Amino acid sequence: MLVVAGLLSGQVALWDMEDSMHLLRQRRRRNNRKGGHTDAKELGDEEVDLPPVDIAALSSIDASHKRMVADLVWLPWDTQINSRGRLLDEDKLIEGKSYQFLTVASDGQLLVWDIRYEYIMQGNMPWLAKPRAKPGTQSSDGENDDKKGKIPWLPLYRSHLKRLEGVGELSLCRLCLAASGGEETSSADPDQRSSAAKTQFFCATEEGDLVFGDWQPGNAAGSGQPAEGEEDDGVDVPECVLWTAKDHSRPCVSLQQSPFFEEVFLSVGDWSFQLWKLGVQKPIFSSPISDAYLTNGRWSPSRPAVLFISRIDGSIDVWDFTDTSYRHSQRLNASPNRITSIEFLSADAAGRKENSGRQLLAVGDSGGNLHVFDIPRPLGRPIPSEKIIMGSFLEKETSKVFSSGTTSQASGDEEGQDDDGKERQDEGAGGAVREDEKATDGVGRADEQIDDEEAMQVQLAYEELEKQFLEGLDGKEDN
Repeated sequence: MLVVAGLLSGQVALWDMEDSMHLLRQRRRRNNRKGGHTDAKELGDEEVDLPPVDIAALSSIDASHKRMVADLVWLPWDTQINSRGRLLDEDKLIEGKSYQFLTVASDGQLLVWDIRYEYIMQGNMPWLAKPRAKPGTQSSDGENDDKKGKIPWLPLYRSHLKRLEGVGELSLCRLCLAASGGEETSSADPDQRSSAAKTQFFCATEEGDLVFGDWQPGNAAGSGQPAEGEEDDGVDVPECVLWTAKDHSRPCVSLQQSPFFEEVFLSVGDWSFQLWKLGVQKPIFSSPISDAYLTNGRWSPSRPAVLFISRIDGSIDVWDFTDTSYRHSQRLNASPNRITSIEFLSADAAGRKENSGRQLLAVGDSGGNLHVFDIPRPLGRPIPSEKIIMGSFLEKETSKVFSSGTTSQASGDEEGQDDDGKERQDEGAGGAVREDEKATDGVGRADEQIDDEEAMQVQLAYEELEKQFLEGLDGKEDN
């Protein structure tokens, strides 16, 4: 078991948990033989307290991010790339095993790392990259790696994401892979579209923008080998942003793909969450403004129409779109502290015998506590035709976006036609236009005079009626 994490320094670290897991399994077997007793006096302090796990690998600080690692995502086993960012051939893949992951940071870089960096540097994997170990490379602690006998861990692939305007870099804070192609690949054949989809991704920025990109634009995906005449040296590649759109007013706190609709994505901001669809450059659904800060969000792994949105007050809102789309259906109290992260048990772990029929949700809070909840069956069991119902809802919301865009464009075209007509009229009869303006001004002034006269007549009639009413009251008092 391997654990990878991004650090504040911009580096990535790797831990090998195999020895610790082996000790933990031994401890559990001893506990079972002793009838479940876990007293330290019986088992010994050395058996109760597991030793700390040392870092197995640490990336070179000079080749890592220049700022804190903001997000980390493992690539699927069938999406492994070489140092040019191209997908490997199937014969180079190992089913079920992924060795590569992506990281992003506010320095605008997207880096691809491979945990087999030692073999790559030594030239044992030429289909991934040429040997790139350079003498005299500095490690993170400033010592020479050659003298220490270590091989530096360098990123396999690097891409800079810059604004489409060409000025400034994007401060990335969230990353999510796109599993299917959008409008950019709709005209391609199925094989090309599938390959292109594997290299597409969504990123969120600290400014609240949503970025859609492809880390190999213009390249023939799936070759697995450099094109003729190209140098496979792992150098930086041009920016690969396809489009950007405004998402939230502040940094996005969660970005996740729907497990049932590959083209639909969830983004969560401070005060609201939004649903996005590939090929649509604006959200297809925006939630109402919340009365508390939102901190995270996840799709239900078993119900297509259910979302779990965590809040700063320690509660979790459950949104069921089969019930209503303008407010949450339930609110669960999870922690007395601010919730920092939520995550469902993975599908592989959920399929194990000990977890059969259970849906577990892990919740972390600002106090450093981990809470694990067993989701009630009504929230975990889908209703009949739920995926069809949610699909219809998404299609309806998408059609609203396109219809509003068409209406706006039509209005703009009409205004443009009117403006063109007026310009032609001005060019052909400038004096007549000025006369018309004078006449129009005269009519306007006449209308104003008529309005003033009518108002005066109404005022006089009101005063006369008021006078008669007061005289009638005086007569009744005298009698």
